Amino acid sequence: MKLWRRLMPLLVLLLAAACSGPNAGLPVTATLPPPTGTRPPTATRPATATVLPSATIPPTATAAPAVPTAPPVVDTTSTPDVAEAGAAGWQPMATLPVDFVYALSWAAGDQQLLFADELGVWAVGRDGSGRVQLFTAPSQDERYEISPAGVLAQLLNQSVAQLYYLSSGQPAQALTVGPAIGLALSPDGRTLAAASAERIAATLFDTVGDRPQRTLNGFETAAPIYSIRFSDDGQTLIWLARGTVQLMDVASGQPGPRFEHEDFVGALALARDGGTLATASYGTVNDNFGPVVTLWDTAGGPAISLPQAQPVISLAFAPDGQLLALGMADGTVQLLDVATQQVVAVLNGDGSSMNFLAFSADGQLLAAAGQALTLWQRP
Repeated sequence: MKLWRRLMPLLVLLLAAACSGPNAGLPVTATLPPPTGTRPPTATRPATATVLPSATIPPTATAAPAVPTAPPVVDTTSTPDVAEAGAAGWQPMATLPVDFVYALSWAAGDQQLLFADELGVWAVGRDGSGRVQLFTAPSQDERYEISPAGVLAQLLNQSVAQLYYLSSGQPAQALTVGPAIGLALSPDGRTLAAASAERIAATLFDTVGDRPQRTLNGFETAAPIYSIRFSDDGQTLIWLARGTVQLMDVASGQPGPRFEHEDFVGALALARDGGTLATASYGTVNDNFGPVVTLWDTAGGPAISLPQAQPVISLAFAPDGQLLALGMADGTVQLLDVATQQVVAVLNGDGSSMNFLAFSADGQLLAAAGQALTLWQRP
């Protein structure tokens, strides 16, 4: 189970490549067996920030339809420009050994970083010090959601969501949610969404009061739901199924913009103002099939495709929406200036796949997790 979860990003990428053939449009029916083997040793390369040399090639993006088949292209596979955005001065602040992180969130107030690994749930101070274990993980289950408000949700046997308050480590309540394939917690910890394993629907539960539960549906896809998540303000639910991403207003339950991709979507992020959606997938650009990051205007404006030299595993917007962090398969983090679509800095991590990224609410810190967790500080 644990090794399977570690290799999931790689399997998604392999599935994406396989879907580029003549049968790419067919539904996936095969079930892959869990891989065997052992995890490679953690790399010891120190974390450093690399400033990229200037280039004179301007972006080549042009206008495209709201949901384009081939969005405009900005070539980021060559040496990009270095924008004067102050991003080049990011410095590593602390590096912590972890046992495969699979949940990451800044606590409200930015004074603590919360993360879950195979040993449990932990909190560290803003500077990476004072590591404290808040919750011990049972060996049989590793699926958690962490809210910035300090609420932990654990999915047990696809049927029960056990809630905990991380401040005390004590159980809060247990909710019958199953059969469910995944959970999502609103940022304030007051709402739990459970994605049904039997139909395309998400049920919302009140975690602290007595509001009646309600069900959101209307997301139409032939593929199973891969995940649901809340936006940073908790007002939008983001649905993902294979190559389809759709936004939904939580209050009204009305489906919003829908974004189609040529292949599997491996990572996504919604800007805090809700105006830009970033997705990482595989696609064809200028007759070349490969990794691509797409910036979608959620109001229906032009979308921009950014071809990548390697797979992108995770994405995160800075709070002001001006920077987009790209967690790469080689363990680096690229910082992209959203306005110019230029990479302004590359942060060199531990050499392992960069699975999780999280900016602090003030935008001054970036947490990046692979086989180690590094805190980067903005200049």
